[in-house]
Order: sequence, then structure tokens, then C-alpha cells
Amino acid sequence: VSSLQFTKWMPSDPMQAILFDYNIAESGVYDFEVQLITGPEFGKVQILIDGAATGEVVDCNSDDVGTSGLIEIGSVRMMARNSHTIGFRSVDEKAVGIDCYVIKKTVKDD
Repeated sequence: VSSLQFTKWMPSDPMQAILFDYNIAESGVYDFEVQLITGPEFGKVQILIDGAATGEVVDCNSDDVGTSGLIEIGSVRMMARNSHTIGFRSVDEKAVGIDCYVIKKTVKDD
């Protein structure tokens, strides 16, 4: 896993999410990728960008512990501000393992 560390979070109720804040310095379209931890104790995860479900639900349940590899979540138009969030919602109340997320500006405004 990235830097030999990851975040493991266990929800206490169905459909809870863990949120991380991030800043966008320049408005535009951004691509989002995530790498999640997989294994027997991990479940289905929905990614939330500023509270909106983005991309497909990712099933992280597997017989062996590992990583999902980088998964493309989608592209989102973002406004420059210091108060954006990326969230990871447990769909089935199982553990969520977050290795990393990548946010890259992909399209410049004309």
C-alpha cells in the first residue's frame, strides 16, 4: 500500500461515510481516482464528491487482503475553494479501507 499506511474505518450505522477535506486552487474539471483495501472484512464502498455519489459502487470484499489498484471514479467540474470533500460511504456496513485518492486537473477552461 502507499507509504505502508492506510485508513481503516468501521461504520457504526448503515450508509455512514468518512469524509476528507481538500482544496481546489483553480476552477476546472478534475479526474478522481481511488485505491482501496480489499479483503474478507471489507465491503462495498460508494465514493462521494462534495456529498454526491460519483462512479460505481466498488466491492472490496475478497478472500485475500490486498489493494484494488487505482480505480477511476470520474470527472467533476470543481470551483476554486477551500471546502471540498471526498467521502467513502459503506454501503453494507462493513469496514472501509482507504489507501489513497488522486485528484488531477484534466481540462483547462478556455
